Amino acid sequence: MAARLERAGLVGRTVTLKLKFSDRRTLTRQQTLPRPLRQAAELEQAVAHLLSAELLAPEFRAGRGVRLTGVTVSSLSPADELPAQPWLFGPE
Repeated sequence: MAARLERAGLVGRTVTLKLKFSDRRTLTRQQTLPRPLRQAAELEQAVAHLLSAELLAPEFRAGRGVRLTGVTVSSLSPADELPAQPWLFGPE
């Protein structure tokens, strides 16, 4: 997902996670971030936050296997229109 956004020259602020379970139930969680995602690690962190311990708890998933997982990034903007994030530690 992050590579496709980079190739397209886009960044996004809203991450959506959709889980479909074997019993046909669907769970969707969404988060709008304060600044656009620029790197794969940022996307991974946002998805991990949405996939909280509550959703992975055995009592929540009891007898329900996950059959489909989807991740979407929206609220897109051209990457070149955003100011570059300066390094906090590292190259100057």
